[in-house]
Amino acid sequence: MTDDAGPPPAEVIDVLVVEDSRVQSEALRLGLERRGYRVRVAADGAEGLVAVREQAPDLIITDIDMPNMDGYQLCEEIKNDSQLRSIPVILLTSLGEPEDIFRGLEVRADNYLTKPFDEEILDSRIEHVLANRQLRSRHRAKRGVEVIYSRRRRRIDSDREQILDLLMSSLDNAMHRYAHLESRVEELEAERRQLIEEVNRLRTPPDEIS
Repeated sequence: MTDDAGPPPAEVIDVLVVEDSRVQSEALRLGLERRGYRVRVAADGAEGLVAVREQAPDLIITDIDMPNMDGYQLCEEIKNDSQLRSIPVILLTSLGEPEDIFRGLEVRADNYLTKPFDEEILDSRIEHVLANRQLRSRHRAKRGVEVIYSRRRRRIDSDREQILDLLMSSLDNAMHRYAHLESRVEELEAERRQLIEEVNRLRTPPDEIS
């Protein structure tokens, strides 16, 4: 994550971070607070659900792999609650398989962000889901779609705009990971060339070098 602080939101946004890793939750909290958000932290899904019901946040950012109640279960509980379902949920994960994306769709998550990520990307996702929340409050898209994947028929009850958002966020994640991989390949190639030059230099007799 980067240390560059961008402009704070126009109004204070209450964010609940649900993350069982104290190191990662603290990094998220500090980064978000530095950028103007008001942040609460919960150690797992069960604790996060209690925190949401005590005081509903504007946004939930939750890890997926947690004890007691994972991020999928937390999201499902929130989206099944008529008083809470409008709260946007961003899933954080190191996973990226199609099955994981389908699971996010099934629990009606609003966005999906793979680790590692930087604060600029997280900021853009937050702005995106909050803006879409306002749009959906004025216009409810048709809900539900059936698809067949891996010979299984699946019913996804998210509204269609929500489905599109999560799929687009998954594509965006893949593109960022590809760009990072491409950059790393270029670095390795430069290191390889440098190593070859160094080996050739060591093999060359001193009198030939001069």
